Amino acid sequence: MKQFLIMGQPGDLHANYVSWALGRAGYPTKFINSSHENCPTETTLYLDEDRDEFTSADWTEAEAAWCRRLPRPPGPDRSFGEDDGFTLVEEQRFARWLITLHESGPPRWINPPAAGLAAENKLLQLRRARSHGIRVPRTLITAQADRFRAFLKSEGTIVAKPLCGYSWEYASGETLTAFANIVDAKRGAELSDEDIAQCVTIYQERIDKTADVRMLIMGQDIFAYRITQEGEQHFDFRIGFFQENQLKYEPLPVPASLKAKITSFVASMGVNFASADFALTARGEFVFLDLNPNGQWLFIDTGCPEARIGQKFCSFFVKGNLDSSAEDLFPSFAEYLESDVVKASEEAFRRHSVSQVELSTWKQKHG
Repeated sequence: MKQFLIMGQPGDLHANYVSWALGRAGYPTKFINSSHENCPTETTLYLDEDRDEFTSADWTEAEAAWCRRLPRPPGPDRSFGEDDGFTLVEEQRFARWLITLHESGPPRWINPPAAGLAAENKLLQLRRARSHGIRVPRTLITAQADRFRAFLKSEGTIVAKPLCGYSWEYASGETLTAFANIVDAKRGAELSDEDIAQCVTIYQERIDKTADVRMLIMGQDIFAYRITQEGEQHFDFRIGFFQENQLKYEPLPVPASLKAKITSFVASMGVNFASADFALTARGEFVFLDLNPNGQWLFIDTGCPEARIGQKFCSFFVKGNLDSSAEDLFPSFAEYLESDVVKASEEAFRRHSVSQVELSTWKQKHG
């Protein structure tokens, strides 16, 4: 049996679960580190008239490949020295080039690397979704204060969000994540022209929503879940990930006409798997917000285990389409969390944390 390739970063829960679940079902997998200097096969490549070491059997003999994560540039606030920063960027560029070079290797991809990168373009997403008859919010993308203020005045209240959901890690260890925020007239007046000009930002009409919807698109199949919040209400539901029992998930049927539009839209982006976020209005209308070709989905399995999203994804990976009979071959995410491999990882992490504390204490005493 040919092996299945998973490209990702060490410690990624989605990649680790899928690799474990496929292995338990008898499907050999190989994990390719997409964020390190030895990514993804070896650091030494050679090419001349007689030899081509730019290719590897890892790729040419694979049944399918899942590009879970490509390396991303380091955040602007991470503390890298000049040499370290240059080295890291070169390593990441190497990883991207080599993975893209092998797109013609495996016969099936989730998703082809180049297409996956292109599909992250939110400007393209909005225009393409609109062209497929999917409602999108009125949107302004600008760093010009006069355009921002005119849009805010016409809308009354708007939503501001970054081009990408970045997280920054500071030298102190603190992590900051950018979420979507509400901007009303009062908040807008507090922003100086210099503040607005500092960064290009997406500004959109505020949709009066009754719930958020996360959709998972696997080929021609769509699984949608209504997301509601308990207690304190956050405009960006993702803040609830950090609060226990904050988010509730409920399967939600997608109208056939909308399903056809979404699958056509996603296929036009060149990908076969993605998550998409929508705002659901009181009239039952779905308003498209954004698409993520590497979108998270295990949180659905955690909050709604009967969804069996992890098993569905594994089936899609190995079969190329959804096969309900194949789902039963794969253990659930809940089983993975109770497995020996997770317990061993937790113990290793605990020991690492203890050693880091001990090292810090030693440095304080002897530094």
